[in-house]
Amino acid sequence: MSLFVVEPRDSLLVRDARPFGGDPGVRARSLEFPYPSTLAGGVRTRLGRGPDGVFQSERIAELLALRIRGPFLAQLAEDGSPQRWLMPAPRDAVLFEGSPARLERLLPLRPSAGACSDLPEGLVPLGFLQVISEKPVAGAPRFWFWEAFLDWLRFPKSRRVAPVDLGVPGLEREVRVHVSVSESTRTAKEGALFQTEGLRFTSCPAGSGLSGALRLGLAVDVEGKDLRGIAGLSGFGGERRISAWRPVAKALPEVPAEILDGVLRHRAARLILLTPGCFEAGWRPGALGGATLEAAAVGRPDLVAGWDLHRRRPKPSRRMAPAGSVYFVRLPPEMTSEQMKAWVHSTWMSSLSDSDQDRRDGFGVAAVGVWDGQKAPFPGMGGKA
Repeated sequence: MSLFVVEPRDSLLVRDARPFGGDPGVRARSLEFPYPSTLAGGVRTRLGRGPDGVFQSERIAELLALRIRGPFLAQLAEDGSPQRWLMPAPRDAVLFEGSPARLERLLPLRPSAGACSDLPEGLVPLGFLQVISEKPVAGAPRFWFWEAFLDWLRFPKSRRVAPVDLGVPGLEREVRVHVSVSESTRTAKEGALFQTEGLRFTSCPAGSGLSGALRLGLAVDVEGKDLRGIAGLSGFGGERRISAWRPVAKALPEVPAEILDGVLRHRAARLILLTPGCFEAGWRPGALGGATLEAAAVGRPDLVAGWDLHRRRPKPSRRMAPAGSVYFVRLPPEMTSEQMKAWVHSTWMSSLSDSDQDRRDGFGVAAVGVWDGQKAPFPGMGGKA
C-alpha cells in the first residue's frame, strides 16, 4: 500500500447532515473530522479522471475495488511527511480534573451474584476500580499523540498526566462570511449573507501561543498499482477549497512486540477503532476473526449519509460506532500461538466493518491493545482490584 498526505491549503469544509440552503443568515457547519468516505471519494475521483480531466464513469467498478485506510491525523514535518501520528482518544480512558489531571481506566466488571443487566447476553458492564468524585476534564484531548496512544495500548494503567502531554483537543474551526451572487446580474444580493464553518489543520497546545502551533494534515493509505493520478492540487470538500495531495515514503505503524506478547500471554485483547465503524448490528462488530466480545466502551453514534453521484440519489443515513470505541475480546482456547500471532497481524490497522465495501472505504480500521482478560469487582462490592 502507498501512503498519501492531504494538506488543506484553506479551511476544509466537511458538512454534516444539517440543511444548508440559500436563505440569508444560514451557516454550513462542518464535522469535527472527515469520514473515511470523504477521503475514499477524493482518491477515486482523482484516479478516475482521464487525460481531458473528465471522470471516466466506465471505471467505477474498478475504482470501488480499491482498498483505502484512513483518514488519520498526522503532525507534519518540514518536508510535508508525517512526523507524528495523532490517534482518536480511546474510550476506555477518562481524564478527570486535578493538578495534574488524573487518567482513569475503564475495566470490564465482574457481576456479583444475583446482579441483573440489560446488556446483550455475554457482555459485562465497564467501570472504574473505585468511586471517583472529580468531574471529567472539559475539552480533554480528542486526539492523542502516538507516544501516549501506544503507551496506552501496551501498558494501560491509571496515572497523573497533563492534558497537553496527551494530545490536542481537536482541529481549529474557522468561520467565514460570504454573500450570495445573483445569477442574472452577477452582483451581490441585498442582505443575502451566509456563513461556512471549516476545519483549519492546525492546533495550538495550551500555553504555547502561535509559535507552538502544530502543522497538521490527513494521511490515507491506498492499495493499487498506478496511483500517480492522486498527487497534485485540487478542490476538496465543500466549496471545493484547495488541498495538496502528495505521496510520502512512510508507512503506518507496525505491531509492537509488547502487544503481540501480551495477546499471546493473556489470550485476550482490546480493539480500538481508529476510524468510525459501520456494523450491521449498529455498535457491535461482527467480524472478530473468531474472538468473542465480552465488553465495549462505545460513544454516541456518528451519522453518515451523502449523495450517490453514480445513481444520482441520496445515500441512506447510517449510524456508526465512533472512532475511539474500544472492544474487549477473548480468543478461543483452541487457538494456537501461531494462529494468535496471525490474528494480531491480520487485525492490526485493518477494518472490522462487516460489508466488503465499507472495509474497502476505510471504515472501522482498528488497532490492537493489551488486556489481561480479568474482570474487576464492582467498587464497594468485594474491594479494590
